[in-house]
Amino acid sequence: MFLLDDLLLAPLRGVIWVAEKIDDALAEAMDSEEAEIKTAISELYRDIEAGRISEDEFDEREARLLDRLEAFSASKEEEELDQADEPDQEEDDREPGEDPPGGIRTKTGHHG
Repeated sequence: MFLLDDLLLAPLRGVIWVAEKIDDALAEAMDSEEAEIKTAISELYRDIEAGRISEDEFDEREARLLDRLEAFSASKEEEELDQADEPDQEEDDREPGEDPPGGIRTKTGHHG
């Protein structure tokens, strides 16, 4: 029965693995984007201190970068809240000895 469960669940495990890899790649891209914005802000401060840009240009570019950083941080925070709200596992509301959905029971008594 366990072999059958493994065979039937293999495609699902593959889809889950792909989804996890996509999530990892998106997280890495988000971290990279945040770092790029912070680097641009640092360069902007160096430019104003060195006199390469005017105060008006500095104010305009700084406002745009800070807006991007704020929007990015808000979306990242929203993503973290969404992940915290998702349950890790579904609760099993069945009574002891009650058949699982579909009526298939493994040797341990848990559905597969």
